[in-house]
Amino acid sequence: MKKLILATCLILSSLAHSGEIVLSDTVYSYGETFAQGDFQINESLGRAWVQLTYYPADPEANSILERKQIKGLSFDATSQEVFLETETGRIVCAYQKTGLFRIKTIRPTGNCLFKKSLYRVSRDNGYEIETITKQKVTLNF
Repeated sequence: MKKLILATCLILSSLAHSGEIVLSDTVYSYGETFAQGDFQINESLGRAWVQLTYYPADPEANSILERKQIKGLSFDATSQEVFLETETGRIVCAYQKTGLFRIKTIRPTGNCLFKKSLYRVSRDNGYEIETITKQKVTLNF
């Protein structure tokens, strides 16, 4: 019975997030840590991208912003949705909402999640084999 429940949970979790797009895969310097990802749009052109925010080790320094274009990510001005066109269909990642004083904000739907992972790899630097830590940021959908 426990195996059946575990198998069902694994199947459901794989359906919930069936894809992954690597946004960044760099050597992890203890100075720059991925903090968050946001969806940004150009409403008039129907374009969308993600903006990654990294925090430096120095608390006095400004955060580092990086824009990333993703193939298939667009903005639909009619439905006010940021969507990702995939092989399996259209996934709505966020929507634009007009609030108080006509201020527009982008609200994520939870269908597209940003994930950070740290992992270690060995590499030959020309003098010795060293182990380094890498930071990978992905968009999971």
